[in-house]
Amino acid sequence: MPKREKEERGSRSSLFLAKTDHHFTSKNGQRRNYMLRAALVPILLAIYPALALLGPFEGRAEFYPFFSWNLFSRSTELKNDNVIFVKEIDGHTLPEPTLFFDLPDYFAAAKRKDIRLAKMLDNIVHAERSGNVEMTERLTEVIKSTFMSEADDVKYDVAIILYKPVERYLNGEIIRTKIIRSDEKKR
Repeated sequence: MPKREKEERGSRSSLFLAKTDHHFTSKNGQRRNYMLRAALVPILLAIYPALALLGPFEGRAEFYPFFSWNLFSRSTELKNDNVIFVKEIDGHTLPEPTLFFDLPDYFAAAKRKDIRLAKMLDNIVHAERSGNVEMTERLTEVIKSTFMSEADDVKYDVAIILYKPVERYLNGEIIRTKIIRSDEKKR
């Protein structure tokens, strides 16, 4: 392509860009853009409810992004936790086996509701069920030395409890207890 044609072509394209640039930055262009955005909000406010009303009437209860009522409509009624039931502390037998966290007067970990104990109990139950005796013994020793350090002698059970959260909150009701391991701490 000859040099002169390139120059003419370059000047034409730059002239075109200058014209279109001027068009978008002119007052009329800004006003048109503003009017479009201003009209868009009422249009969307009219279309959204219309689509929702024209949505499915039978079948699904949801018409997602318009109606979505099933966020937490289903939840499990039963829950299980791994716990320690303490039966005896320093030769004093408790009237009934008591949850470790319900004994804040005897154990500092119970008073501060130490979550590490719950994690340790999860690991003990898993080790016990998988037959890993060495891991069970190591974790049991940690519980005795760390979480039951205030008492010299403790008889207790590691158990899984099954309960309904609301019922347990209201009246302490536990549906079922399964003892996983019985143990004793002696000094």
